Formats: sequence, C-alpha cells, structure tokens
Amino acid sequence: MIRAARQSKGWSLEYFSNAVDFPEATTRRLEKGQIDRPQWDLVNAIALLGIIRSPLTDLPFTANELMLIACEVIDSQTGQYRDSSMASSQPPSFVAFLRSWMERHGISQRQLEQMVEERELPIQALHEIQAGRVPIEDYEIFAIGGCFAETDETYEFEQLRAIAGPGPQIKQSPTPEEQGNGNHDHIGNGSTK
Repeated sequence: MIRAARQSKGWSLEYFSNAVDFPEATTRRLEKGQIDRPQWDLVNAIALLGIIRSPLTDLPFTANELMLIACEVIDSQTGQYRDSSMASSQPPSFVAFLRSWMERHGISQRQLEQMVEERELPIQALHEIQAGRVPIEDYEIFAIGGCFAETDETYEFEQLRAIAGPGPQIKQSPTPEEQGNGNHDHIGNGSTK
C-alpha cells in the first residue's frame, strides 16, 4: 500500500524517507511489511503527506485510520472494518473494538472485570467506558491494553489512543484578563476530574 502510493507519486524511497523524516531502512522495512505495529510518529507523518487514499471516499486516510489499518481493524484494500460487528461504528469506537476483542477470545464480562481489577482500574470506570465514555486517562488505556496483551494481542499506547479518540476537550480556567472582562465561560477550575 505504501510502496504503491509512493511510486504513484514518482517518489524514490530516499525522497519518501526524507519527507517522513525516518531512516530509509525503517521505511523500507515498513513497505515490505516487516513492521507490524509502526510508531505513531511515522503513521502521522505518512498521513500528513496525504498520499494513501481511502478506496471508499478517495480522501487521504487520517493518521487514526492508518493506525487502525496497522492494527488490522480496517482493511486497506476496501477501507472497511475487518470485523463486521464494528461496521456500524463510524468512526470506530473503543467500545466496538473492546467487544470485538472479547468475542474473538471468548472473554466474558466477568473475566474482563477480573482482568481490569488486577490492573487497578475501577470496575465503575470499565462500565463507563463500555457505555461509551472515551477513556481519557492514560491509566485506563494502559489497563485495558494490558488485558489485550494477556491474549497475545499487543498494541502500543498510541494505537489504543487512536482507536479511543482524543476524549472531551476541557476548557481551562480563565486568565485574570478574561476574568476582568466578565468572561466566565469555563468548566470547574481547569482540572479534568
């Protein structure tokens, strides 16, 4: 996929490597499929070039979509989810990804709860995530990622963050200048809790 996109632009491997700011040896291994889980920085740099396009929309794949392709959630040839249970999820949700993993490995809800308890993730947090809350805390993603690793499915933090999404944006407390102008449109004291 990457080689075809690069060659369609008439770019040499050296030019492409310079464009993404990674060593030529790395990009060569990536093109040959020798890197299963590429670093987020590399995926993001490739996405910024806009040369790999979705067959569904003919728009460039985003960095998140490319990471989902690397995680084998999206099929690069069709632009569709490999697991049909995720097909209704646009964009893919962490919940659908988690459910799909549970189904693939025969993990029951109780087993999942035991796994996250061992990683000190509160069961209430798991239930909130399963109800659709985006896991915004790093420890939540690490805990669930640890559960995946128990079944020999390992993902880098950045890959799971890409699947989970950015989470809600929290406004910071107003500056003293904003307070003086009567602008008090903020949430709490700027903390995310």
